[in-house]
Amino acid sequence: MVILHSLVDVRTIFCYNSEMESGPKNIEVINTKEKLMELEASGEYLFHGSPNRIFSFEPRQAFTDQDGNRVPDGEPAVFTSSEIETPIFRSIFHESQFDGKEGTFSMGFTNGIKPLVHASEATIVLAKNNKGYVYVFHKKDFEPHRDTDWISKKTVTPYAVFHSSFKDIDLQIDVK
Repeated sequence: MVILHSLVDVRTIFCYNSEMESGPKNIEVINTKEKLMELEASGEYLFHGSPNRIFSFEPRQAFTDQDGNRVPDGEPAVFTSSEIETPIFRSIFHESQFDGKEGTFSMGFTNGIKPLVHASEATIVLAKNNKGYVYVFHKKDFEPHRDTDWISKKTVTPYAVFHSSFKDIDLQIDVK
């Protein structure tokens, strides 16, 4: 199993104020998962999930797990996916949302494409209260990386954002 890369300090966080509840005025808010699915089906967009409000994504070093060791995964970049389910999952199941709390989860892939998700019951209970964001980017600003991953080595701004919750996850989660 290959563990999904985790990004360290990958974002510039939005300012928190009432005016920015949905994000900056130039970022479209997507109100339904169905609309997000339409964007995915068009093939013109890419997606990134996060628990944080983000205005601008800067390239950062990604890491992967190899034999229990955290090692750099390529050059610094902004990572996105051509499919929506992994970013939705990552927006809700993000390490930062479980700091200091009980429970475990992992996400990997078989054949580079089919997600394998494992989580403890304690983690599922916590995740049901989490909220997140799925950011939508124009595909033209990225280059293919591997499997469903695309990268940009320059700072990019999302075109739109979807506010995600646990109920939006359609991946099968193996509860341990």
